[in-house]
Amino acid sequence: MIIYTYCRGLVAAGTIYITVLVTVNRYLAVCRPYAASDTTAVKRQARCYVALVATFSVLFNVPRFFEYKIADSELRAMPTWLTTNFFYRVSTTITCY
Repeated sequence: MIIYTYCRGLVAAGTIYITVLVTVNRYLAVCRPYAASDTTAVKRQARCYVALVATFSVLFNVPRFFEYKIADSELRAMPTWLTTNFFYRVSTTITCY
């Protein structure tokens, strides 16, 4: 369950940033068609940007992985000290939302 929650947040962040990346790419292609016409450079840049987005979404969601732990005898998630820490909650609320 914890891995599912972590992967869900990871995929959601990656999907949002990939959508923003495609939007910026299309904007540049429409507004500056001569600068965006080299297809080999575009493919290379796209791979680099997708790798950067994937890395960012993983790093952005690393603290979420440590918010819960699995109880010893039960298969349910128990909150760790991170979920009760006031400063962590405020910082993630400001950063994420």
